[in-house]
Amino acid sequence: MKKVLLAISLLWTVSSIAQQDVYLRIDHEVNGQPFAMGAQGQNNLGDDFNVNRLEYYISGLSITHDGGQVTDLPDIYFLVNGSQNFDELLGNFNVSQLESITFAIGVDSARNHLDPASWPMAHPLAPKSPSMHWGWTAGYRFAVMEGTSGNGLAQVYEFHALGNKNYTLQTIETAGEDDNGDVVVHLTADYVEAFYNIPLDQGMIQHGQDDEAAEFLGNFALRVFESSDGNGPVASISEQEGASIRAYPNPAARQIYLDLSKTSRTIDRYEWVNAQGAQVRKGVFAGVGIDTPNSSGIYFLQLYSGEELVAVERVVVQR
Repeated sequence: MKKVLLAISLLWTVSSIAQQDVYLRIDHEVNGQPFAMGAQGQNNLGDDFNVNRLEYYISGLSITHDGGQVTDLPDIYFLVNGSQNFDELLGNFNVSQLESITFAIGVDSARNHLDPASWPMAHPLAPKSPSMHWGWTAGYRFAVMEGTSGNGLAQVYEFHALGNKNYTLQTIETAGEDDNGDVVVHLTADYVEAFYNIPLDQGMIQHGQDDEAAEFLGNFALRVFESSDGNGPVASISEQEGASIRAYPNPAARQIYLDLSKTSRTIDRYEWVNAQGAQVRKGVFAGVGIDTPNSSGIYFLQLYSGEELVAVERVVVQR
């Protein structure tokens, strides 16, 4: 009998730590309806538009699971096409409880300026037709949307948005879904939100990294995606702007500290935001420890100089 119980115990132990395939699934929508090329939408300004090209890169992936453990996926790149179903394997991991997914729209600076021809033909960063590469100096087009807009859909719009400064990580809290033993990170992308507060009544041509092109990518970071749990994204600062500021220790208990030795920026206030985007604490930064939120969880520490958001640090609080 003891041997039987031991065998059952060992079987339970092995199964409890068995690896699982983790998938990322994205449902394409416009105004809450399934997306198809030529689909018509209307943004918050009341401007009508349709879409005949929609492509964007996803990179900078990581998943957080099992009490704040972070599994980075630095070598995974996806080129998403709105006309194609997206259901891709992220990998096989020891995941008992998924907590969130982090990713960025675009290509990280380490690979944004490499020669596309250096990649195998089937790789997302290899040459594409139509092209997703702007040139070695500017790098890849992070996201592309094209179509017609305005009264009678008589105007042309083109958004080819790029630029390292617009590479922004976003984190979406989700417990995921079970699909026959696989873990599925199930997101909905409503592309009408990419044009939030962007006037399209006269059409618009934006090829670059500034003005409405930057706003367009900002909307991709803050508004387009939502988890099947109903959670939206919390965006971090771009990798260039935030890289010189470090918050430690992380995970943190009751206080966290800032290392400002590699920046000339001054920080005078902070805000804590939870994974749902709600502010839970704020205060004046006096150069000493910053009190963490009262409950354990994943938070974003937003650091300000006056009214300017200087950096965002993702922090695991373990009270």
